[in-house]
Amino acid sequence: KNKIKFIGESAFENCKSLKTISLPSSLSEVCAYVFANSGLVSVTIPKNASTRWSFSSGDSWLVGGIFENCKSLKTVTFLGKEVSLSHDMFWGCDNLKTINFKNANTVQFYTCFNNSINSFSTKRNVLRINVKNKAVANSIAKQLKNDESIYRCKKINIFVGDELACTVKPAVSMPQIDVTPGKGCIKVKYNAVKNATGFQLRVDGNRNDVKNIYKTERSMTVTLKNLPAGKYKV
Repeated sequence: KNKIKFIGESAFENCKSLKTISLPSSLSEVCAYVFANSGLVSVTIPKNASTRWSFSSGDSWLVGGIFENCKSLKTVTFLGKEVSLSHDMFWGCDNLKTINFKNANTVQFYTCFNNSINSFSTKRNVLRINVKNKAVANSIAKQLKNDESIYRCKKINIFVGDELACTVKPAVSMPQIDVTPGKGCIKVKYNAVKNATGFQLRVDGNRNDVKNIYKTERSMTVTLKNLPAGKYKV
């Protein structure tokens, strides 16, 4: 129980029956995609556990995605005094309701190769973040306002105790992206965003990186053909 220091990459990925887990206080690092696409409902991260990033073999960056696509995840509590949220950490957590930074003096959202960080998304109307004081609340709010790529949700309320410290709302609604996998291709259909001149479509895979700017119309379908086998994110 108190000897585990490291949980490696994708250790519990796709474990749909995993609902709860008790992480020991000895834990010092939680690696990428550890709980991705699992059935976790709630979890507490010990005070000394780093969730910023890890390395894969060959010294290539393996960043974030710790709870990516955990559709049942509702509550996450961090016990650390300095908390770092990595790339894609809560991306696709449609039912994420509450994030608690119980003892945090600093909360930092980290970028990945100078790209957008996409820390969390939820389909709930409101995400609640609980912090210990207004200084932390203001710091989180400032980061969210300065980079809307961090999150996808309608509204974020940041509380100090039972008092609402601040509310953050995205200035522009983001496009709705539907991805349909096909044989050797990915089709992306989206709806236009008011005042947007276009959108960037980026495909990341094991060996492929495609960047294009497409003109924003009412809707359109883009097909990327001849993609090599592998996992992709659009």
